[in-house]
Amino acid sequence: MVTRTHLERVRASAGIVKLAVQQIEDELGGPVDAEFLAETLRELFGEAFPQDGLFGSLNQLPTRASRGLAEYPRGG
Repeated sequence: MVTRTHLERVRASAGIVKLAVQQIEDELGGPVDAEFLAETLRELFGEAFPQDGLFGSLNQLPTRASRGLAEYPRGG
């Protein structure tokens, strides 16, 4: 059973992510030079270690969720 505090922590983390994405959008919303854009994309994609970039981290969410689901006993 998922405790309320556990779900609240997930919701709070999701809220933080939304705010962070909004901040990135704001930074990219104005005029930007090619160097800034390139560095931002490198940061998001994690060029050297893709699993450490933002998209690599987001990719791990469904993987971790499926592992957690596999560990959950099925009723029936």
